[in-house]
Amino acid sequence: MDEPNDDLGEAGAPKGLINVDGRKIPVARESITGGEAIEIAGLVPADAHRLVRVDGGRASLIESDTEIPLGEDVPVFRSGRGGAHWALKVDDVEWDWLNPGILASDVRDIASLPADRELYVDGGTSPVRPGGLIDLTGGAPDVSSRLLPVAPVKRSVPIILNGRPCELATADATFEDLVRLAFPKLPAGPQRTFTVTVRRAGADQPDGSLAPQQAARLQPGAVINVSSTDKS
Repeated sequence: MDEPNDDLGEAGAPKGLINVDGRKIPVARESITGGEAIEIAGLVPADAHRLVRVDGGRASLIESDTEIPLGEDVPVFRSGRGGAHWALKVDDVEWDWLNPGILASDVRDIASLPADRELYVDGGTSPVRPGGLIDLTGGAPDVSSRLLPVAPVKRSVPIILNGRPCELATADATFEDLVRLAFPKLPAGPQRTFTVTVRRAGADQPDGSLAPQQAARLQPGAVINVSSTDKS
């Protein structure tokens, strides 16, 4: 929420804005120091607070005498209380932070990470959980973002089975798979024989017949005929 500022300078007309902890505050000067930003933001006591600037996908410590020009771009700051600050790396970029821990959501927000990337600390194998806190007290952790693993897409294979369109769960099918698909309710037994013929299966599978326990890799549009003979 934007807040009024009683330190707009003598002219009284705002010449720029600063954003401190999500609050946009008008400023009448063309530049401002870190210490002045703390005072204008109303952080009390001013000498007990510090700022980091969020810019270019990183957070950098701002000293009280650091001059910050104001213009079309609104400088964005996060505040912290106390004299200490901590360090971390995010995707090999050095950051400063004013608390002994940083939320994963803050890292994602500042680094502008898309939803398809997860955070890992010091090369770990388990991602930081959403809303998790990354500890900075044990040294500067190395935080990296990695793309979410993409699950393989399972594609069904359309074939023609005994003159009817049919879908196979995979391209690989055995003699027995095709028999069960063609005659799901017909019991098998020593008195019954089946014949499976394959056409248009693909370059790796010439036209012909399959024997029991033999497999074929079928391409879309393969034509399969399964026939049953009762020997009794």
